[in-house]
Amino acid sequence: TFYMDHNSRTTSWEKPKTRTDGLYAALGPLPDGWEMRYKNGRPFFIQHRTKTTTWHDPRQENPLPDGWEMRINHADGRVFYVDHTTKSTQWEDPRLHKESS
Repeated sequence: TFYMDHNSRTTSWEKPKTRTDGLYAALGPLPDGWEMRYKNGRPFFIQHRTKTTTWHDPRQENPLPDGWEMRINHADGRVFYVDHTTKSTQWEDPRLHKESS
């Protein structure tokens, strides 16, 4: 497998490190029995004890709503949010809307 950087139009045999990886690493280690994997570039979490999967990071007390993902803008390092249901993005954390409703 090789990897393509569409911004620089270069290829590499080594998997690139992303800022998203750093974002998840900053949350600390996963609880026992949990593993993080990626599907189509989006992280998901496996609970091996119960043999279940979830899009919600078990390290977060207040997870994002279903269908949402947090990413980092590579240009400036700002966090933004992706709504996979509506295929839209926004800068504001969707959990803020949920709490105020």
